[in-house]
Amino acid sequence: QDWDSFLRGIKTTDVTPKTDSAPEKTVLFDNNNELENVEVDTYFILYKKYLLVKLNEKPMLVNIPRANERILYELYLQALREKPMTIQQSLFPETIVLSAAQAELLSEIREEMHNLGYDIEPMSNCQFAINGTPYGDNNNDVKSVIESMLDEYRFNMMTQRDERDKNLALSLARQK
Repeated sequence: QDWDSFLRGIKTTDVTPKTDSAPEKTVLFDNNNELENVEVDTYFILYKKYLLVKLNEKPMLVNIPRANERILYELYLQALREKPMTIQQSLFPETIVLSAAQAELLSEIREEMHNLGYDIEPMSNCQFAINGTPYGDNNNDVKSVIESMLDEYRFNMMTQRDERDKNLALSLARQK
């Protein structure tokens, strides 16, 4: 469920339609996804934000950032509920200093963060060592991701009152 598998098998065509032959059709998803027998004629990327796809003679407009957020949300929710993510240990752990409120919140959700691939150990009241991050995560600014995720999580808990795992998955997905 990532963009490579989503776009695998889709062929790029010119913006001008071909009139001399029938369009080539390819399967959009493999057998592991819900839309396994859907065929795609063409796709276009509009304004670097939308994906316009023709699925079985019907147009579908996909908001790429929102689709990416949804894919990450589902991945994180699965990590929290079923199968924890693999942690890539850091050779040199990063130290972060958080506000008192953020530190308290991170201490409360440290086990869930471990399931999401973050190996975080408290060093003092507001100081934490990040010993590992999710395998394959190329984000070098872990501190800002964690700070933003904690702020988003706290805001969502006050406004939406979602389940804890759903809120955490959504908060982290919005940071990526």
